[in-house]
Amino acid sequence: MIKLVIDGNETILSTDQYKTFGQLYESFAPRNKVLRKLVINDIEVPPHKVSELREAVLEENTRIDMEFTAPEKFVVEILPGVLDYVNSAINLLPQFAESIRAGDPKAFDSLKSLSDSVSALENLRQSIIKIIPIEPFDFSEAVSRLNRIVQVMEKNDRDELADALENDMSAVFRIYATFFSKVLNKIGGK
Repeated sequence: MIKLVIDGNETILSTDQYKTFGQLYESFAPRNKVLRKLVINDIEVPPHKVSELREAVLEENTRIDMEFTAPEKFVVEILPGVLDYVNSAINLLPQFAESIRAGDPKAFDSLKSLSDSVSALENLRQSIIKIIPIEPFDFSEAVSRLNRIVQVMEKNDRDELADALENDMSAVFRIYATFFSKVLNKIGGK
């Protein structure tokens, strides 16, 4: 037995009906809405992890709670936090660059996290473009600056890398912040 609760409405299902989480999700996820919250057996799962659960086999006595919302409402809910994160990152880049200049091994390990952050921002931007009609926004400068950072990383010059992170990465984050602010203004979130 699987207890499925979607937006407060409870349904009891047999594990014979749905073998994997992906099958269940595809059958019950409302069209034109996005997953806002997912809780499986009292464990909250970030909505962006749903794709990783697609092949997960459903077990007996599983409880799955899902909340869905309109895409625009979801964007209005998450973008202020994203903008706070981006602004915090911009403020931390000078310290991060200084740690790179000093050769701090932890700072070099953090480069992967920084790369993941940029990827997450780009994924969010692409998702927003799909759900909210917005005028074209030129990201060519961001791409150019990211390419410069990659080229500098290949040189293994700490000072040049620190400068690129402090200047180019700050510019990239500001470009994303500008885009997300325009989206919020367009859909009435600010």
